[in-house]
Amino acid sequence: MLVKGWKGSCFGVRLYLADRDRYFQPGWRAVEVEVGAEVGTIPLWPSFWRDCPELRGGIVQDLLRRERLTSWPYWSPPQFELTPLGGLRFRLTCL
Repeated sequence: MLVKGWKGSCFGVRLYLADRDRYFQPGWRAVEVEVGAEVGTIPLWPSFWRDCPELRGGIVQDLLRRERLTSWPYWSPPQFELTPLGGLRFRLTCL
């Protein structure tokens, strides 16, 4: 699924609501995200299930910083692919 860079109190990626509803389960409190050979746990805050479907901080933020993707023109965030790997695990890659 296509996700886009997000910045607020930290950095992350924002999902489309339809993708959140299709690939994530409401009972989940966190997911595992693979970035290359690394795996990190990203909490799903209560707001994730309302109107803020972002994966924030941790390994996701590290990727944006490492790739120097923490600054972008207004309305042009960087794009990524978030691939479901089964269960609570996803792979995040730069496009």
